[in-house]
Order: sequence, then structure tokens, then C-alpha cells
Amino acid sequence: MRAWGISINFGVGCIFMGASVIAAFDLIWRTIRIPRFGRELKVLLSLACIVGGGMILTKGYRNTHRIEAPVVLGTPLLRIEPERDILASSNGEFVLRLVNYGVDVDHVLIDQDYFVAQKFGDDIRIKLILNIGGATSPIVLRTNQSLPINVGFGRADAKENELNIQSAYKLAVHTNPVPSILGVRITATFRRFTDQKEFHKVGAFQAERSDSGLGLMSLFGPLAYETMGNMKATSEGAAARPTLNEVMPYIESKEHWSAFSFKYENGKWVSAQ
Repeated sequence: MRAWGISINFGVGCIFMGASVIAAFDLIWRTIRIPRFGRELKVLLSLACIVGGGMILTKGYRNTHRIEAPVVLGTPLLRIEPERDILASSNGEFVLRLVNYGVDVDHVLIDQDYFVAQKFGDDIRIKLILNIGGATSPIVLRTNQSLPINVGFGRADAKENELNIQSAYKLAVHTNPVPSILGVRITATFRRFTDQKEFHKVGAFQAERSDSGLGLMSLFGPLAYETMGNMKATSEGAAARPTLNEVMPYIESKEHWSAFSFKYENGKWVSAQ
């Protein structure tokens, strides 16, 4: 309404200015000889002021009664891929991707939680081995764009005095010799670009070391558990081990998570629990 009020005042002022011009020219014309085109000039200037005032009034009305189109806020759709595939690596390093299939997002932050999921009867317990938090990305992730996510489980042939994700997994299984799997939970936190509302996406992947002795490792997506069910039995008893499909219902449950602590003692890593 403020813009409308200003426009009214200015427009009315212009109209009065036009009237004043008419009066002034009329007074001058009566007292002093005006050239031949004086009357026409007076009329033109007066009309210009009146028309200008009318245009300003019209613009003020339109600005005041303008109908703003509603902003449509779509739901972000991000996926951590590959979901169904199985990746292979000779050094325990893998590259996943955060893919945007929806509206633009920004302030993307990636957290990695490496874990051991263990099966105690019908219960699933998840032990956190290591958390790796990343820095917030400054870029805007637009539709059909993606960001790489580098995950690493370390070398499979780590010595006893070396600690990496795989050796910590062995230590956790040795501490609690129950059916277990090694994995990583990926949590992507981000904001919708249009209104900066925060969302998050969680995915999990299972790592398996090959029995070939070549140090090969595979990484299974969250929807590749059917393939995992056909794996050969290992010394831990693959048939009794939990699948990633069984772990996923608890992947965000704080009640099922706890930290696995360890310490360096007598030249090797041991459990501190």
C-alpha cells in the first residue's frame, strides 16, 4: 500500500502541476505578447503533465493489485549410488555418487560411519568403528548432477600393529565371535535451494573380502542383497550372517548403535571393552 500511496500523491501532484501551468500561461498570455505558438505550447505542456500523472496513477494501481504467482516447492530426490550394483576393488577404495534427481539443493554435507553389524539371535547390533565427517560443499547441486563420495576400508593384508577398517572389523569379530558383516553408512545432509529447508538421505553399503587371497574386496549396494544371498559360505558361516537387507531397518536407530573402542597394547591393537 505504501507504493500505492506514493503514486497517488505524485500523480495528483502532477495533475495540479498541469493546472498550475495552464493558469500561469494564461496570466502571461494576457499581460505579455506571446509568440504565435504560445497557446499551443501551453496546451501541450499541460496535457503532458496530466497524462504523466494518469500513467503514474495507473502504475501504482497495478503494483498494488499485482497477483504474485505461487512458488512451487518440489521435494528433493537424491540417491546414493550404485544401489543395486556390486563394486570391486583391489585396495579397498571405492567411489560412490550422490545423484540429484529432483530440485536444486545446496549446503551438501557427507558423513561416513564405518560399522560392524552383528547378529545376536534375532537381534541386530551395530558397532561404530570410525566416523568420517566431511566439509559442507559450497556448490549448488542441480537436477541430474552428482557428487563423488570416496570410501575406503584399507588394505586386507594389514599387519597386526596396523589399524584400518578391515583390521578393526577382525578385532570386533574376535571380541564377539557372532555372525557379522562390515559396512559403511552414508548420511547426506542438504538444503532445498529455494527455501533453505534441510533434508537428509541415508544409505548403507556392505563390504566383503574375497577368499582368493589376492586382497580383492567387493562393495554391495543396499538393493543387491539377493546377490549376497548366493555367496559361498565362509569360516564365519555366511548362511547365519546378517544381510544388509536385515540391517537397513536399524540403520538410523540410535538404540541399535554403540561405539566399538580399542587400544594399542603390547605392540598390537586390542579391544578396550
